[in-house]
Amino acid sequence: MPNKNYLKGVRLERKAKAELEAQGYHVTRASGSHGLYDLIAVHPDYPVRLIQIKTSKSSSKLDRMLRAFLKKPPLERAAMEYYRQEMWVWFDKTWWMESTI
Repeated sequence: MPNKNYLKGVRLERKAKAELEAQGYHVTRASGSHGLYDLIAVHPDYPVRLIQIKTSKSSSKLDRMLRAFLKKPPLERAAMEYYRQEMWVWFDKTWWMESTI
């Protein structure tokens, strides 16, 4: 049986996926992955969204996650027109989002 943190993460990834699909995106979830992104969202009219999903109960943890996310190397300048790196955090029963681009 997977641990409750893993199950919560999967639930939030699926929730985010459903929200993006409702906006017309085709979304791929990197299940079981420990890669850079949890979701890849593609829409014909917008840049590809590379999304990391996190959860936090405290604003100080949210702050630390944001600082770590912003330290990630950005995409190559040439790719920035086509891709956006994002972090979505489930905080206080709502989404809080940050994008590097």
